[in-house]
Amino acid sequence: MLNLIFALALLFTSVEMVCLPAESEARTHKGSTASEFKNPTPKPTPWRRTKQDEKKYQFYQRYFRKDKEVTKKDDLATTEEERKMMLKKILPRHTPTPEDDRHAKEIRKLIHDLGTEHHRRQTAIERLVMLGEPAVPALRKALGHTYKFKRVGALQALGYIHSKAAIPDIQNLLGDKESVVRLEAIKVLGRMKHKASVPKLIKRLEDPNKRVCREVVIALGRIKTPAAIQGLIRALGHAGPEIRLLACDELSFFAGEKVVIALLSTTRNEDQDVRIAAIRALGEIGDPLARPQLKELTKNENHMIRQEALQALNNIQ
Repeated sequence: MLNLIFALALLFTSVEMVCLPAESEARTHKGSTASEFKNPTPKPTPWRRTKQDEKKYQFYQRYFRKDKEVTKKDDLATTEEERKMMLKKILPRHTPTPEDDRHAKEIRKLIHDLGTEHHRRQTAIERLVMLGEPAVPALRKALGHTYKFKRVGALQALGYIHSKAAIPDIQNLLGDKESVVRLEAIKVLGRMKHKASVPKLIKRLEDPNKRVCREVVIALGRIKTPAAIQGLIRALGHAGPEIRLLACDELSFFAGEKVVIALLSTTRNEDQDVRIAAIRALGEIGDPLARPQLKELTKNENHMIRQEALQALNNIQ
C-alpha cells in the first residue's frame, strides 16, 4: 500500500514539472519575451508648465492681449520704461543659436566667393541678396577690399538689397581708382534712386571714362528730381556726342520751359545725330514753345533734319 502511494506522488510531481514551461509561455504576449512582459516600457510623463513658463504666460496676457479686459490696474505697467523693465526680468535674453552661427559661416564663405570667377561670384551675390540685411555688415566691409571685382560684387549685392545704411560707403566708391568700380557704384545709386547723391553723380560727368559718364546720365534719368534734370541739361554740353545724344533721350521724359529751351539750343549742335535726338525729344514733349523753331528746321538743307522736324510738329499739333 505504501509503495502504491509513493508511486502516485512521484507521478504527479513529474506531470507538474512538464506543464510549467508551457504555462509560462502561454502567459507571455505574442511576439514578445518574458522579460519584456515583466518590465514594460514606462509611459512618458505629461508636459507640465513650469514657474518660468507661467510668468511668461501671465506677462503676455497682461501686455500683449488686446481682447482681454484687465480690471486690476495694479497688474499693468503704467509707463513704457516700466514695461521694458518687466520685459527684461521675465523674458530671457537672446543668445546666439546654431542657426545664427550657420548663417555667419555661410556669409563668410559667400564673401570669399565674391573674389573668385564670374559664375561663383554671381551665385554668391544671389545668395547674399536672399539673406538680406544680416549680410550687409560683411558686404560693407568687402567694399574696402583690394580686389576690384570683389568690391564690384559687394556693390551689386548691396544694390539689390537696397540697404540705406551702406549708401555712404557706396558714395565713397564714386572716386575709386578703378573705372569698373565707379561704374557699378553709379548703377547702384541710380537703381536705389537716392536723391541726395545727385550732386556727387553730376561731378562724375567729368570722368575720363565714357562708360562712367553714360551711366551717370542713365542714373540721373532714373532719379527724376529737379536737380537730376539740371544735371541732364548740363550733360547736353558734354564733349562726347554719345553722352549728349543719351541726355536728349533722357530729357524727352520731362517737361518744362528749361528743358525745352535746352533742347532747342541743342538742335544747332554740330553733330547730326545729336540734332536729330533733340528734335525727337521736342516732339515727345509736345510743348508749343518749340513750334516756331521746328518750322524753321523744316526748311533745312538736310533731308533727315526736315523729316524729323515735320514729324515733331505733327506730334505737337
